[in-house]
Amino acid sequence: TIAFRHSDIATLMARVHSIGTVLRDNAAQADRERRVPEATIAALDQAGVFGINTLAANGGHEAGARALLDVTTAIGTYCPNAAWITVISSVSSLLPMRFPASVQERIFCDRRPVRMASVIVSAGNSMAVRDGEGYRITGEWPFGSNILNSDWAIGVVQIRESAEAEPQPGFMVMHRDQFTIKDTWFTIGMRGTGSNNFLAHDQWIPADQVIGAGAFVRPAMESAAEAHFLQRLTPLSMFPTVILSGPLGAAKTALALTAQAAEKRGITYSKYHPQNTSGVFVHGIGAARAKVEAAELGVDQLGLDPGPAEVGEVGGIALRHLSLRRLLGPA
Repeated sequence: TIAFRHSDIATLMARVHSIGTVLRDNAAQADRERRVPEATIAALDQAGVFGINTLAANGGHEAGARALLDVTTAIGTYCPNAAWITVISSVSSLLPMRFPASVQERIFCDRRPVRMASVIVSAGNSMAVRDGEGYRITGEWPFGSNILNSDWAIGVVQIRESAEAEPQPGFMVMHRDQFTIKDTWFTIGMRGTGSNNFLAHDQWIPADQVIGAGAFVRPAMESAAEAHFLQRLTPLSMFPTVILSGPLGAAKTALALTAQAAEKRGITYSKYHPQNTSGVFVHGIGAARAKVEAAELGVDQLGLDPGPAEVGEVGGIALRHLSLRRLLGPA
């Protein structure tokens, strides 16, 4: 069942706007220091946004993809870097639900949302080699957004049950004291996400913290009638969709600020003072607004959260249902 109440979206949005000044005032610092400042992290924690996709039993909201996109778009209007890491953490915190219950208990033992990072695409030669009741992990995982703030991290590995065995694709999860961080992230415009590499060398972890790739990319969980709503959100579909929220929020703020400034500023070396007396300038503002609104409309047509009727469909978010939603609109 879907435990989330739509009224909770308004509560989360109100909390985001209540900390908006903190997020905005620290946005430039995030870019300079190449990480989201602690004051911003504390404010996001207090607002509860890191628990959007965490079970209620673990202190979360059980909100789903659409709520995550809406809330983090609002965050993005103040600080796109903060929005980016919130998305990464919230989607990553879904992934432990695909590991054994013992791992979920280990991660959420304090019954509160945890901050997480994940790299769930190819990471080269990262390996998990069987060693008794666990595995030895060696590898390096690039572009680990939110890794600087994370309690746990998930990475893709090649699993070997012995040194001679044929490797099989899979995933592992490690606590922050089981990996190190390599300072690699300097990308202009996204410096504040702190998307550094994380790595491990011959690090032993319990066997239940390593699973085969089928738990992530096959439809067994999404199609199970007893699966929780959050377990039927397909990670590989959700990540590239909701991650646009930070840039979308930033675009909305940039457009608003430009339009506001156009009432006071002139166009250099021209007779147009203020800027909004220029037809060409106003046309450009209109074209930019159309692009932002087109992005919002596109998001509105996405079937982000699977409903009960979709149990049994491959991938949790079936293209057939997605097409129907686009045609018919919201129920």
